[in-house]
Amino acid sequence: MTTIEQIQLKYDAVADRLMLRILTTGTHEFRFWLTRRFVHKAWPALVESLARSPRLDRAVSPLARRELLAFQHEQAVTNSNFSVPFRDPKPTLPLVQDPLLVTKLQIRPTKDGRGRVLSLTPETGLGLDLTLTEALLHSLCALLDRIMPTTEWGLTSPLKMPSATVDGATVN
Repeated sequence: MTTIEQIQLKYDAVADRLMLRILTTGTHEFRFWLTRRFVHKAWPALVESLARSPRLDRAVSPLARRELLAFQHEQAVTNSNFSVPFRDPKPTLPLVQDPLLVTKLQIRPTKDGRGRVLSLTPETGLGLDLTLTEALLHSLCALLDRIMPTTEWGLTSPLKMPSATVDGATVN
């Protein structure tokens, strides 16, 4: 099974889109364009998915759940490596050469409940199912939070999560 090795988000000011790059251990690279409209709808859904973690079910109050989620987010981001540059190993692009313009997102839990499957699909054609651990999903949300000031889209994190100070926009 191929696993995700790196995730990168970069803002393209000319296209006014985010480029999401996913590199797997098998040197497959998947590239996606994310529009402001898509991110505006998808980001809260990603955070809501994290809030439904089975590990948060034991929390008695909504405040306790939120605090536990913030703690899990901080822990995941602290354990992520944002300092290694995105590796460009002349990867294989199994979908298409050009990035897919993502218009649809579906999120479902993995069979074991410990992660999420993100289905990223364009308006027409094939998309991709990505399996992310909760830690990787937290890191993706942290990358979104970190890149938003660059975009000038006026979007803020749907959940006031503490964000670690990191240099670079790649998570390993």
